[in-house]
Amino acid sequence: MNQALAERAIRDLEICHYLLNRNLCALYCSLTTKTDSRVYGCGEAAEDRLTRAFLFARLLQCWLDEAGVYPELNALFEQVSALLGKRTDSKVALVTHLVHRLHDNGYKAYPDEKEDFKTLESRIQHLEVCHPDWEDDLVKLLHEIGQGKMLYDWNKNGGFFACGRCGTPNAFPKAFMQTIAERHGIQMPSEITQESVTGVFRQLMEKIV
Repeated sequence: MNQALAERAIRDLEICHYLLNRNLCALYCSLTTKTDSRVYGCGEAAEDRLTRAFLFARLLQCWLDEAGVYPELNALFEQVSALLGKRTDSKVALVTHLVHRLHDNGYKAYPDEKEDFKTLESRIQHLEVCHPDWEDDLVKLLHEIGQGKMLYDWNKNGGFFACGRCGTPNAFPKAFMQTIAERHGIQMPSEITQESVTGVFRQLMEKIV
């Protein structure tokens, strides 16, 4: 991996990514063996996660169209339908935005300058396919749309987690950073943050280059 690609991979590294453990190993191997290995960045996901997102989009489109689904999808479709409840114009509008978001993680339900974290549109805007809690957040969002109001706190235990925050404990990064620090004589950060993790890899890149 050349220096430009390495710097890009380090920038792409997100500690709230559901593939963080895989990304850490891939980046370390790329730097130490000078080979190319993909690091999934913000908004990016592997094929299995994208397929799951497209499946939910398909089910929600069927709900919008009041259409049936294949028998093997009946159980999940019934769960989705139960969360959404009776159709209303406001639900149809929100679910339409959500279908777009599930097809395209870069889709925006509103311009950035109109950010309002008290609206259900903001949940759709901040539903990230790359987040460890993505499917849990999606289910919570469907519940909220069904009830017509926000029911969960932002970024708190049991709540809805946006980019940069995570409700799923992960002990691997700290242990992995400790191993890198000891092996290459790098100062171990006191805590694992976005800045400290990328900082360790930048120090490693300088030592190797």
